[in-house]
Amino acid sequence: MRNVATVVQSSCRLIGPMVAICLAAIVAAGCGDPVGVERMTVYPAKGKVLLKDDKPLSAGRVVFTLQGRGLDFSAPISADGTFTMTSQFGDGIPEGSYLVRVEPEAPTTLGPAGKKPAAKGAWTQPYPESYSDETTSGLTAKVNPGENTLEPFKLVPQAGAARAKSGKAGGRGED
Repeated sequence: MRNVATVVQSSCRLIGPMVAICLAAIVAAGCGDPVGVERMTVYPAKGKVLLKDDKPLSAGRVVFTLQGRGLDFSAPISADGTFTMTSQFGDGIPEGSYLVRVEPEAPTTLGPAGKKPAAKGAWTQPYPESYSDETTSGLTAKVNPGENTLEPFKLVPQAGAARAKSGKAGGRGED
């Protein structure tokens, strides 16, 4: 009987650490980066935002939401309406299909040349509000490997009337 007890006791001493190591490995495998964010390859993407009269939107942000991953990437809109996408991964954004929104830049508290600002509530954004939500804007972009010069996003009175389709250099792309 003593030999069986010794064997069982010795086995338990070996099994305990092995179980702990296996559990640690299982837990470590389950942790980390579930959407692969730490290892994304990015590709340069740039474009332009135009108003209904083909004049550039001179302020605001363009936000790209990667479909199926829920990741947002944004860029400021320059005075000439252009933007260049950058991300925490470098100059560019990951390959994929994006829903796009344009966020307005609210006026500053001071008016032009330090004058008193317009009455509260008097400011209106220069394009339809539907463009401020990627689910209603109708704007899409496809970023492919390589350089991506996107066709301009034209913000017209009816979001669905003249959507910009974006894609690889040359402006031809898919939704």
